[in-house]
Amino acid sequence: MDAAGARLEAVEVADGFRETQDGLAIGAAAMGATPLASFAYRFEAAERSWVVSGLNPDPEKLAALGTGATLLVGAGFYAQSVEMGIEAGAENAEQLRREAALQLPLQRLAEAAARAGVGTLLVTRLQPPPLFDEQYRTAVREQFTGNAVIAHECDEVAP
Repeated sequence: MDAAGARLEAVEVADGFRETQDGLAIGAAAMGATPLASFAYRFEAAERSWVVSGLNPDPEKLAALGTGATLLVGAGFYAQSVEMGIEAGAENAEQLRREAALQLPLQRLAEAAARAGVGTLLVTRLQPPPLFDEQYRTAVREQFTGNAVIAHECDEVAP
């Protein structure tokens, strides 16, 4: 480590932010403010690009930022699974509903990925309750024909 110690530099990010350093380009775009303001980020290096969305993005804005990306990462939920989990006795039903409200329904996330033309859609999801991967894949495949990955903790994904 440098004798001066570690250094952390904060950078204010606003809609339209873009910076390139050592071959890595990072861009940010505002995704809306329902119920909270959020951003999505686009990372580009070595002719590949990844887009990671924040909370409940506007699907049109997400599709625009994701156009041509190799990978789109977004949080989604399958409404029927959320309600089935609650009916099956999931603890803290109201918290689960609030968390679901921060994410896009899977169909809207899949539509955004399809419009963007991404190669892989990586879906992060609500936990708990255990929401079934195949339900998620089926819902996503109604709109998106590319590679659909349903993420689990500590997964490594290579698009």
